[in-house]
Amino acid sequence: EWMKLIGLPSALLPLPGRERAGVRVDAVGLTEDAARQAPRPPDAQWQLKLAMQSMDEPTRRRFESAGWQITDGESTSISPESFQQFIADSAGEITVAKEIYTALPSGWFSDRSAAYLATGRPVVTQDTGFNRWLPTGEGLFSFSSPDEAAAALNTIATDHPAHCRAARALAEAHFDSRKVLGELLERAM
Repeated sequence: EWMKLIGLPSALLPLPGRERAGVRVDAVGLTEDAARQAPRPPDAQWQLKLAMQSMDEPTRRRFESAGWQITDGESTSISPESFQQFIADSAGEITVAKEIYTALPSGWFSDRSAAYLATGRPVVTQDTGFNRWLPTGEGLFSFSSPDEAAAALNTIATDHPAHCRAARALAEAHFDSRKVLGELLERAM
């Protein structure tokens, strides 16, 4: 099975020309050690897969030399069916939020992550404050550092089927349209 990462990890890879923790980044927004710093569970049999529409060759080589598989982001999301299959073929999702969402902390949560949960795939995502309204620790994990992300992946690896069930249960409890839309309509009226 694959643990797929979608999108460049913006917290580990700040915007070009900016400094974070005293490290200046190059024109494509990557620190020299970014690919090696990305969380990889040491005992899990997962391959981290990065779906990107485009990536310059030096960046691609850095990620691939660190063991990442790069796939075309457009082909994975060209249709609802291909995107659904991409998620279904995954063991789960790890993603990093855009800097604006983590800096506020807004509580932002990705609709893509909700789709992973609904498909019964665990999600490890950067803390944006969503853990104030969504339970974490089973099926859904938040992190603030690469070490915390790796720890979450290792936790999932210890009982992947249980975390898949917890992910689906969380989606049913918090994202089911029959519940969410009803509550939204009540508040709007």
